[in-house]
Amino acid sequence: MRDEDFFRQQEIAATLADDDTSDRAAVARGATLLHRTWGSANETRTKLRYTWHEFFKRVDVLLTPVAATAAFSHDHNPNRDERTVSVGGRSVPYSVQGSLSASSARSGNPALDRYLAFASPTNPIVARS
Repeated sequence: MRDEDFFRQQEIAATLADDDTSDRAAVARGATLLHRTWGSANETRTKLRYTWHEFFKRVDVLLTPVAATAAFSHDHNPNRDERTVSVGGRSVPYSVQGSLSASSARSGNPALDRYLAFASPTNPIVARS
């Protein structure tokens, strides 16, 4: 990252509220993360990795949905924080789509997506293993 881009991200991060979970906030905080903070997060990630290691001693495969819905039309709103998707008849932020399948991948475990069926001719239902 160029110095001027890094400094711009620092400026953005300095203006964020503690409870701001927007994509913009995640990028600014992630780009300017202190090494100490990264080290703490890495320690948590390592503990999680060992937890999954113990889990997979007893279980061969964990199947999870890739997303909370079957495939859907893409929302092209340039403001990612305003994008929504309908889940169970209610509008939820786009960002929840990846949360179901990311639990083991966040700790560095491999994942494989598999098509199971189609909700319609253009909307696949996918599982992650």
